[in-house]
Amino acid sequence: MRKLLLLLALASLLAVPNLAEARRNRGPRVDTGTYRSLFQGPSRVRGFEYSRFVQRVVLDEEEAIERHFEVTGEAPPERLFIAVIDRAMGEECEAESGGTVALAPQPTGFGHLGDPWRCELLPNRVGGLDAHVVVYRPRLPRLDHRFALFVPVQPLGAPAQAVEISVEEASSQGAAIRPHGWSTELSRQLLEEGRHRSFITLERVAALPLPSGVDTISGRVPALAITSGEEWDALVLDHRAFFDGAARAKGDVITLAARVLSQPDRAAMVREAVHIALDEIELDPSGGRGGGWQLPRRASSVAADGIGTTADRAALLIALLRINEIRAEVVLASRSHHRVAPGEPLALLNQTLVLLPDDELTPGAGPLFIDPSRPSTWLGALEEPLIGRDAVMLGPRGARWLRLPGDPPLRSWTLNATEVEAGFDVQVTGTLGGAPAARVRDWTAAGSPPDAIPASDLAWLGLWSGSLDITLEELDGGRIQVAAAGTLARDLALPEGGIPVPPLPRPAPDRTDGGTSWSYARDALRSSVDLLESWTFRARPAASAAPTTQLVTPFWTVDSFASWSGPLFSRRAKLVFTGDLLAPAAALEVERFIEVVDDALGGVAAP
Repeated sequence: MRKLLLLLALASLLAVPNLAEARRNRGPRVDTGTYRSLFQGPSRVRGFEYSRFVQRVVLDEEEAIERHFEVTGEAPPERLFIAVIDRAMGEECEAESGGTVALAPQPTGFGHLGDPWRCELLPNRVGGLDAHVVVYRPRLPRLDHRFALFVPVQPLGAPAQAVEISVEEASSQGAAIRPHGWSTELSRQLLEEGRHRSFITLERVAALPLPSGVDTISGRVPALAITSGEEWDALVLDHRAFFDGAARAKGDVITLAARVLSQPDRAAMVREAVHIALDEIELDPSGGRGGGWQLPRRASSVAADGIGTTADRAALLIALLRINEIRAEVVLASRSHHRVAPGEPLALLNQTLVLLPDDELTPGAGPLFIDPSRPSTWLGALEEPLIGRDAVMLGPRGARWLRLPGDPPLRSWTLNATEVEAGFDVQVTGTLGGAPAARVRDWTAAGSPPDAIPASDLAWLGLWSGSLDITLEELDGGRIQVAAAGTLARDLALPEGGIPVPPLPRPAPDRTDGGTSWSYARDALRSSVDLLESWTFRARPAASAAPTTQLVTPFWTVDSFASWSGPLFSRRAKLVFTGDLLAPAAALEVERFIEVVDDALGGVAAP
């Protein structure tokens, strides 16, 4: 009997000669552990699901990158979200078989890319789904051969019964492939012609959720981080050499540098150089923000052409400053939540900045950062998503790590309203700094169009746009003073009979995902608002006291006080939100902050 069982087992092995190979290709089992909710069974999800979702990343020795998506399933919908491409890196999306593709801007989840676009598959309507989509990233001029890819493990458009992600490369290429945000091991398989394949397979994988308001999933979701394997110092030294070579004093640069030199003082020289490089040189739309992989052209060519990418404008700015003995350095940052630090893989660097280590807008303000993707109105101002980010400076001896300024931008407002026969005489003044000041400058420079008013930066003026004349005055340190005065009708000054709540910067976008929480983390923007208001009414009896609020949590502070004194109502409020990346449980802080602010500033009826 024992011999019979052995013979049957041997026969079964002979009947499947590739059994060992099949097991090897299946890859290791993964203990999802805390990621169990991410890899939940698609049988719980209604609607379409993939039978197989295969993504092959092919790295060739000509420095081109291809991502192949091979998908199968039954009864597919009219459109399937397959991938996101980065047009700033020259990527294109094509359907090899099984349908056609359509492209659309992708505003959610992929802010770590330079110019993200959504690649959708329109499957053939005959039979089930069996399609092959390819994303090509060719080798482009002035793009570094190094790369950093962030490949989410979960499919973007639908759950899948089976998922496979693989990376194919020549054995000599030495790409670095490692899990990011989770723990697993990759299998390895030798291919022909000295190439090999690293891969992982998973079963019953849920779709990656992308609710609105999430700037980037990079660094937050289980993924494979695929980089060229270079060290930080190698990247930095090479890019430093490129920028140094591009920032030489030649051709038109010398003429422009003379304009900078003719300015009366050092601060004026900096402003003139910024005006030349960022206002007189048009930003090439194909370059977008640029980043760590984008190499600059010669400053003389940029000056002659009058157009350039972010890296080009940075090189010209550095040339104009260095010629006039003003030290300027290149800083590369990531708009994602990837850490930019020693020991970390090369990040998805998509923000180029220029640092003036020896200059500051006001004494004690710290070194001056300039964003070449913005006009000169943004001198010294950084967008809120960049506040407090890690960054790397291109030092002459290698990488130098630093952190971008992290204080919330300044917003301070005062309102005085006095009731008169025609309604209310109103005076509003405000002081703005950083990004709010820059946005208001851009708005006024565009002719103050009502449909583009930065309402949350202008407090009550965001309510009364077009009813009051707004004037700006430049202050030291890159700040501006905003003032407006006029007479408002009572129903406009007191909408629905109540003291109005000014539009305020929201720490996070409104939730439009049906109330479900973002699974991984939530974007929040740091903000600080100071409000002081006084309302005087004619012959009104004393009203009841308004509530006083003083709350402090790890992420925010609300200090608000309001009171009535006969016909006089006064209120002051200091609102500070310091959160940036909130964990799922802490995301409730956003709702609590908004609720407390609404209670502190709203619900006060006029007497």
